[in-house]
Amino acid sequence: MPRLASIAIRVKSWFRKTLVRLRFDGITFGKHVFIDSGVRFSISAGGSVVIKDDVYIGRNTLIVAKKGSIEIGQNAHLSHGLTLVCISEVSIGNDCLVGEYVTIRDQNHGMSAETSFRLQEAKSKPIRISRNVWIGAHSSVLMGADIEEGCIVGANSVVRSKLISSSLYAGVPVKRIRSLDSRESDSQGLLHG
Repeated sequence: MPRLASIAIRVKSWFRKTLVRLRFDGITFGKHVFIDSGVRFSISAGGSVVIKDDVYIGRNTLIVAKKGSIEIGQNAHLSHGLTLVCISEVSIGNDCLVGEYVTIRDQNHGMSAETSFRLQEAKSKPIRISRNVWIGAHSSVLMGADIEEGCIVGANSVVRSKLISSSLYAGVPVKRIRSLDSRESDSQGLLHG
């Protein structure tokens, strides 16, 4: 029975991908991409989404590419409730883990008090999330963020700048907590006493 359930789940994912391909020209799926229930895409104004091989996209995720380009690397795992909105460029590297209810947005409304915020032109800067990054649940990654390889971002954090590789960050806005490089950690006395 578990094997039949597994086959049914994969068939449903294939069906969801087929419907998305029929609706949007600007999307490319690699091999073995799994899309859970309630995942929604919106691709408009020349936007594009490239999802590489062996990617998991959790239920109730929203992915929007309006003019911009989104690329999701191999073996990325995007947990449920993700909101990813792009008008410029968002890249998520291979082997990334993105926790539940994370928001990734490469744009923001203008902030002039003289005009209604909803009518102001959006400002945008690309977001780059390198390989092997783990972003904790309920975090926000904002325009211009550049997260280098091997970083961990603690839950409920706000990222809006460059994070150096192999480091643990947390907070609002994020601050570097410590290195994840065992050689550096050992020399600082962070491991083994």
